[in-house]
Amino acid sequence: MKVIIAEKPSVAREIANTVGATLNRKEWYEGGGYAVTWCYGHLLELKVEEAEGKWKKEALPLLPEKFGLQPIPGTQRPGQAPRLDVIRDLFNRCDGIVVATDAGREGELIFRNLYKYLGCTKPFKRLWISSLTESAIREGMGNLRDGHDFDALAAAAEQRSYADWLVGINATRAFTLAVGSSKMVLSLGRVQTVILNMICARYVENKNFKSEPFWFLEGESVKDGLSFKWRGTGRYDSIEPGQRDKNAVSGAGRITVDSVETNRTTEAPPLPHDITSLQKAANTRYGYTAEETLNSAQALYEAKLITYPRTGSRYIPEDVFKTIPNLLKSLGGMPEYAPALEVLRKGPLNHRCVNDEKLTDHHALIITENRPKDLSERDGRIYELVLTRFLEAFMPVCVADITKVTFSACGVEFSTRGRKDVSLGWRMVNKGGSFDDVELADVDQIEMSMRPLPEMKEGDVIDIASLQLIEDKTKPKPLLTDARLLSEMENAGKHSDDKSVAAALKDIGIGTPATRAAEIEIVMTRGYVLRIKKKLVPTELGMLVHNAVRDKSISSVDMTAKWETELGEIEDGRREAAEFHDGIRSYTKSIVKDFLSCKDFGKIQAVLGDYVLKCPSCGKEIRLGEKSAWCPSCKFTIWRDIAGKKLSDETMKKLIKNGRSGLVSGFRSKSGKTFSAYVLVDKDSAGTVKVKKTAAGLDATVTGNAANPTKVEMGGTQYTVPAGSNTSYTTEASNALPTLTSVSVELDNS
Repeated sequence: MKVIIAEKPSVAREIANTVGATLNRKEWYEGGGYAVTWCYGHLLELKVEEAEGKWKKEALPLLPEKFGLQPIPGTQRPGQAPRLDVIRDLFNRCDGIVVATDAGREGELIFRNLYKYLGCTKPFKRLWISSLTESAIREGMGNLRDGHDFDALAAAAEQRSYADWLVGINATRAFTLAVGSSKMVLSLGRVQTVILNMICARYVENKNFKSEPFWFLEGESVKDGLSFKWRGTGRYDSIEPGQRDKNAVSGAGRITVDSVETNRTTEAPPLPHDITSLQKAANTRYGYTAEETLNSAQALYEAKLITYPRTGSRYIPEDVFKTIPNLLKSLGGMPEYAPALEVLRKGPLNHRCVNDEKLTDHHALIITENRPKDLSERDGRIYELVLTRFLEAFMPVCVADITKVTFSACGVEFSTRGRKDVSLGWRMVNKGGSFDDVELADVDQIEMSMRPLPEMKEGDVIDIASLQLIEDKTKPKPLLTDARLLSEMENAGKHSDDKSVAAALKDIGIGTPATRAAEIEIVMTRGYVLRIKKKLVPTELGMLVHNAVRDKSISSVDMTAKWETELGEIEDGRREAAEFHDGIRSYTKSIVKDFLSCKDFGKIQAVLGDYVLKCPSCGKEIRLGEKSAWCPSCKFTIWRDIAGKKLSDETMKKLIKNGRSGLVSGFRSKSGKTFSAYVLVDKDSAGTVKVKKTAAGLDATVTGNAANPTKVEMGGTQYTVPAGSNTSYTTEASNALPTLTSVSVELDNS
């Protein structure tokens, strides 16, 4: 028997169905000579004996000679056998292993840590696929690769985890101890601190910007029945000269065409999305966070609707290009894309995105032959972004005539631009536009340049229909959003004075496409940054931490960039892991010395109390992590993933502080329908979370308990519920005694 180990239960199920492992053993699937089981992402974390116990300055820096592994607290699911025990038993009974964790650095590390921790010596092969369709799984299983082909990838992943531990724990402890904080941990890290620096620096720049007023002239004319706008080519620093020119030009009543210049341009189609460009597009268009987009993309991948999402490439190989015609044939029944599909099916397909040399571990994000059904609103929108960009990428070029016209009247110069599409090409897909990561600074001016102009020639005299003197003001760079921050991370070296850093970061930036969303969420979790609408705004604590560390090397994009480059070299086999590790140890010593020598951190202490989260069960400090909130003291745990919804940091904080969230949308019932609900914490049953639905906008406030008659207030009316009944109710009519329906759902946290 061979064991196939997947990263998630849903992936294991798809693989099991494909290989014939149809017997459900609850903890694994069995059949066809295989046992298919799963992890829940990372089950293990680094363990260092020297790091345990009380924090002391004299114990720093922590530089262990070797790292151990231990189970991550809070990964055991209620009512289920321990995952590690299940995997250990299957590994012991098998004669070989197929590694089917996600095909990337983190997926490789998940397996290698398990293999090492369990002391396994069985031979293993690697399933390396970018899609979970049956055909992709079958092809991958038929072409399994030797597991040791990925030793360099595993070494890079391992060194990344060591570096994160060494720098993160030493910088965090040194900084926290230097501040003198006894209330909360002040977390620092090799990427999160750079992100905090980016957000705070932009915030300070934005707030300190001194806006200056200016005025400009904008007019409108009609020629041959076609209306068009034009603007003055200059600005006015005060209103008086602008008003004089406006009066003079209005008095003349006409403008004269000075020049007309038309150039034909060819616009290549955009490349398919990688995860970063998808996250930027989704944030710009819909306001989704990077993490929300990644979660939706992962769900679409697991539903076999798109290819592997955590890709950093926007290109596809020749062999995938050969499959595109069949994918296009599968897109029947989509009338909104019928014109574009007709063009694509006639061919030839655009070849711009086909480049084997520019591929990373995975090719660009594209659709599969499967069509979606009953997607949530967010998942549906993310799928549409992938689909439309997929269609655009293979469409013909867009050909357009761009015309620039200059005018004058009474010595004042004006201009306008116009566009006439000769052949829409790829712009046909989205009716002229594309959902890019671009936020328009002046939508009206952009729209002016995209409209067709009437026929004009030099010397034409055109009547003025209207003329306005418009007041505006200079604007600062906008606060960062997820989309803008992702761009800053992706292009981190662009503004560096060090040419070698700029060159090293040209194609990689900081963080990796797969981890940037998680890194952004870390600064939110730490209480350093808030999302206000789409804007990323530092808290008082975040600004104080930023001011304290902004001049330190840990905040420097240059240092972080070099690490990312070196990790890539380990992955490619061009650098020894030991060389990188020695460099990290030396750097760790320097940052500990730097922080412990600092004295002026008094302002930070004053604000710490507002950011400490107390355990609802025992009152001690609770930890807020990527997957759950848990208490190290009493093991109280609240899982983020509830009824198909991942709870945000703000929701988790409200739950912990108040025992109740605000109204949260996006939950999904067993039938697949979405609903909004409140989330409640049952303090008498540690970790039990209840979702309370509402109907017709009514919330039910419950007092008492099921052992006694219970008062329920709904829509301003009170009702008495008999003893023994459920304790939460909803109604569609608030003016009559309702038919009571249970809406308090105790969820199986698995």
